[in-house]
Amino acid sequence: MGALTARERIQQKRQAIAANRSKGLRPYKFKNGETKFRILPAPDTSGTPTVSGDFSRKYGKTYLKSFDGQSFFGIGDRDITYGERDPIKEMLFDAMRQAPDAETKEHYRKMLASPREIFCALILDDKDQAPNEPVLIEVSEGAFDGILSQFEAWTDEDPDYDIASLDNGHVFKCEKSGSGMDTKYQFTVTPKKAKLTPKILEKAIDLDAWIASQFENLEGKALEFLGKINGAAGITVAAAITSASSTSQARLTNAGGTAAASKTNAAAVTEVLDEDEEEAPAVEDADFEDADLDAAIASVVDEEPEAEPEPAKPAAKPASKPAAKPAPAAADSDDIDDILAGLE
Repeated sequence: MGALTARERIQQKRQAIAANRSKGLRPYKFKNGETKFRILPAPDTSGTPTVSGDFSRKYGKTYLKSFDGQSFFGIGDRDITYGERDPIKEMLFDAMRQAPDAETKEHYRKMLASPREIFCALILDDKDQAPNEPVLIEVSEGAFDGILSQFEAWTDEDPDYDIASLDNGHVFKCEKSGSGMDTKYQFTVTPKKAKLTPKILEKAIDLDAWIASQFENLEGKALEFLGKINGAAGITVAAAITSASSTSQARLTNAGGTAAASKTNAAAVTEVLDEDEEEAPAVEDADFEDADLDAAIASVVDEEPEAEPEPAKPAAKPASKPAAKPAPAAADSDDIDDILAGLE
């Protein structure tokens, strides 16, 4: 293979920087109460300001938990994320088959991964978060489907109308209440538009690099952690720790550059949870309500991992053009208008 061109060397260095910047980055945690945010389109849509493109990524996450509930270990599910064999999931299923009682089997079942969606956004009214600095937002698959249903509702009169594009993007609202397993989120799109400059996309978090940066040789550690859980339950499960496939290695190289390409024991999307985490990991499900476009709400409630969201009911179509809908008073505040004006 010949020497890299100057352009290729620059791209490689920038990929490595993106991967390094993503390490340790945690998704934004909404505070109790109401928070307004603006979903960012994909970076490659800067030349097509009315299209949001592929702005999200899907991945799976498993939370391993000790029987006393004091220790957690988070690791991605290779099967959900990339459609590849996942040794952690295989061990969990084997342990469930050997579980001595229903309570132990349920403990293992709750550790199985669930699909998640991540995307970039601007937080507009959190005093602890700069409104012009993109954050990573993570939601359940059910919640994301609810958000997408609101995208769909706004295309009734114009099939190409995109509420996350640079020019036509709208302000969303998240309403959070409760804590722990009783946490509830409501995601609402408002009629308030927030036009953005293409330069903001230069700050967007590289979602592929974020996922790739989680491949930190933690699969072996996760299997060791799970082995201790199995030992406490009197279960013996043999697991082979395999290196990532060539496909996974290629994916890491493309997303994270040389910094991530050297990883050999790669597990999809990995995260270690602090033992003093304020809220126990929980999986949300979505409950969708009938409403008109001004209040098309996806209500997300933390529930058991196996609970499936009920099929989303179609949001009521707006009788007139969306722009003609009156915006909620909160979205028209002077502070929000000043912030949005600064982002154009």
